[in-house]
Amino acid sequence: MTSPQTPPNPRVLVADDDPAFRQALVTWLDRHGFSCVSAPDAATALAELHANTFDALLADIHMPGNHDLELVQDDKPIEPLAPSA
Repeated sequence: MTSPQTPPNPRVLVADDDPAFRQALVTWLDRHGFSCVSAPDAATALAELHANTFDALLADIHMPGNHDLELVQDDKPIEPLAPSA
Protein backbone atom coordinates (compact mmCIF):
# COMPACT_ATOMS: atom_id res chain seq x y z
CA MET A 1 0.00 0.00 0.00
CA THR A 2 1.43 3.36 -0.95
CA SER A 3 1.03 6.37 1.27
CA PRO A 4 -0.51 9.48 -0.24
CA GLN A 5 2.00 12.20 -1.02
CA THR A 6 1.57 15.58 0.55
CA PRO A 7 1.01 18.16 -2.18
CA PRO A 8 3.62 20.90 -2.34
CA ASN A 9 2.85 24.21 -0.71
CA PRO A 10 1.43 26.71 -3.19
CA ARG A 11 4.17 29.03 -4.47
CA VAL A 12 3.47 32.75 -4.32
CA LEU A 13 5.49 35.61 -5.75
CA VAL A 14 5.10 38.76 -3.63
CA ALA A 15 6.19 41.92 -5.45
CA ASP A 16 6.12 45.23 -3.59
CA ASP A 17 8.56 48.12 -3.25
CA ASP A 18 7.63 48.71 0.41
CA PRO A 19 10.02 46.40 2.31
CA ALA A 20 8.00 46.37 5.55
CA PHE A 21 4.74 45.50 3.80
CA ARG A 22 6.44 42.91 1.57
CA GLN A 23 8.06 41.17 4.56
CA ALA A 24 4.85 41.24 6.61
CA LEU A 25 2.91 39.67 3.75
CA VAL A 26 5.57 36.98 3.18
CA THR A 27 5.63 36.19 6.91
CA TRP A 28 1.84 35.87 7.04
CA LEU A 29 1.73 33.67 3.94
CA ASP A 30 4.56 31.47 5.23
CA ARG A 31 2.67 30.94 8.48
CA HIS A 32 -0.36 29.84 6.50
CA GLY A 33 1.42 27.21 4.44
CA PHE A 34 2.53 29.09 1.34
CA SER A 35 6.02 29.02 -0.12
CA CYS A 36 6.98 32.60 -0.94
CA VAL A 37 9.49 34.42 -3.08
CA SER A 38 9.67 38.20 -2.79
CA ALA A 39 10.69 40.89 -5.25
CA PRO A 40 11.29 44.59 -4.52
CA ASP A 41 10.46 45.84 -8.03
CA ALA A 42 8.84 44.86 -11.30
CA ALA A 43 12.10 43.92 -13.05
CA THR A 44 12.98 41.42 -10.32
CA ALA A 45 9.43 40.07 -10.28
CA LEU A 46 9.43 39.58 -14.06
CA ALA A 47 12.77 37.76 -13.85
CA GLU A 48 11.33 35.47 -11.15
CA LEU A 49 8.18 34.84 -13.20
CA HIS A 50 10.26 33.75 -16.18
CA ALA A 51 12.70 31.65 -14.16
CA ASN A 52 10.22 29.84 -11.89
CA THR A 53 6.66 28.58 -11.68
CA PHE A 54 4.22 30.23 -9.29
CA ASP A 55 0.64 29.51 -8.30
CA ALA A 56 -0.14 33.15 -7.52
CA LEU A 57 1.25 36.66 -7.90
CA LEU A 58 0.53 39.36 -5.31
CA ALA A 59 1.87 42.63 -6.68
CA ASP A 60 1.77 46.32 -5.97
CA ILE A 61 0.65 47.87 -9.25
CA HIS A 62 2.25 51.23 -8.31
CA MET A 63 5.92 50.33 -7.95
CA PRO A 64 9.11 51.08 -9.87
CA GLY A 65 9.21 49.47 -13.29
CA ASN A 66 5.49 48.68 -13.40
CA HIS A 67 4.20 51.93 -14.87
CA ASP A 68 2.33 50.20 -17.68
CA LEU A 69 1.27 47.22 -15.53
CA GLU A 70 3.93 44.98 -17.05
CA LEU A 71 3.44 42.34 -14.36
CA VAL A 72 -0.18 41.69 -15.21
CA GLN A 73 0.36 41.99 -18.96
CA ASP A 74 3.30 39.58 -19.09
CA ASP A 75 2.92 36.71 -21.55
CA LYS A 76 3.87 33.94 -19.08
CA PRO A 77 0.75 32.80 -17.25
CA ILE A 78 0.64 31.93 -13.57
CA GLU A 79 -0.01 28.23 -13.03
CA PRO A 80 -3.49 28.03 -11.43
CA LEU A 81 -3.97 26.32 -8.09
CA ALA A 82 -5.58 22.92 -8.41
CA PRO A 83 -9.17 22.96 -7.20
CA SER A 84 -9.66 21.32 -3.83
CA ALA A 85 -12.10 18.48 -3.39
